[in-house]
Amino acid sequence: MLVAIEGIDGAGKGTQAKKLLDRAREENKTAKLLSFPRYKITQSSKWIAEYLRGDLGELNEVDPLLAGTLFALDRFESKGRIEGLLAERDLVIMDRYVASNLAYQSARVAKEVRTTFVDRLLKLEYEIYGLPRPDLTLFLDMPVAFSEHLISERGARGYTDDDEIVIGMLKEMRKPTSGYDIHEENTKYLHAVHEMYYHLIKSYDMYPCEKINCQDEDGRLRSREDIAQEVWSAVEAKLREAE
Repeated sequence: MLVAIEGIDGAGKGTQAKKLLDRAREENKTAKLLSFPRYKITQSSKWIAEYLRGDLGELNEVDPLLAGTLFALDRFESKGRIEGLLAERDLVIMDRYVASNLAYQSARVAKEVRTTFVDRLLKLEYEIYGLPRPDLTLFLDMPVAFSEHLISERGARGYTDDDEIVIGMLKEMRKPTSGYDIHEENTKYLHAVHEMYYHLIKSYDMYPCEKINCQDEDGRLRSREDIAQEVWSAVEAKLREAE
């Protein structure tokens, strides 16, 4: 079974993917985790790194279809690996998958052409490249205000031997210059990405999908353990259906 963990930057996808992997193994399930992009593994991940560093230009200078193709190509290079794992494991977990591409790139095109744009990426990933569709997508619904705070606390992370790419699409646009407020500059974009995930759920482009709220009824951030339990419950139910 293929499960994709999705959400905006700072939503805790990596953390929850690892917790899901650990829980599955505790429950005697064979499981494997893959994170996309697959830095230092695929050739296309090097081009993605250049894009995220801003080497190809600022965000508004890079065609969304070009960027989307690079991310899709990274998965296509991993297709054999994915299919092999699905054949031998009970559970294959994806930390980001096709829906990330749909949300982040379509958020950069005009609203009137977004449906067409999403369809083009879906065709590229699932039909032309023939990637397997998720049996379940879990959307970690993290409010933008929380994600920005968590990203600022986390800081930068190195994706290559020689360079550092600022985490996620929120900090991808260009190399910081004196007085440049990358958070303030990109808040609107992150909101657009968050809205796109909602659109993808409503349009069934992420089907089957379950939304996991990352804040409680009082507006407070839920604990990682609490979220992880809900994630496992959703996956466990799906595993039982497949038996």
